[in-house]
Amino acid sequence: MSLATKFSDEPQHGRPLGGLFPVGETYIIATGGVGSVVSVKPEEDVSALLQDATIVVNVNKIISAINFEIGTIK
Repeated sequence: MSLATKFSDEPQHGRPLGGLFPVGETYIIATGGVGSVVSVKPEEDVSALLQDATIVVNVNKIISAINFEIGTIK
């Protein structure tokens, strides 16, 4: 299963398919060949995830940029 598929097609408590967690930021990470979608709360330090991860994608940043480009948010 690809990392993108984990985000778009794999059910997860607290987040709709292909959607963000409602609080904090949503990250797709890969560590040791295992991928996951995680929520990082505002009070949490994302650097703990970055130390062991080989791939890190901040999905909030991507969705925000897309929404800006298509005019959803200004």
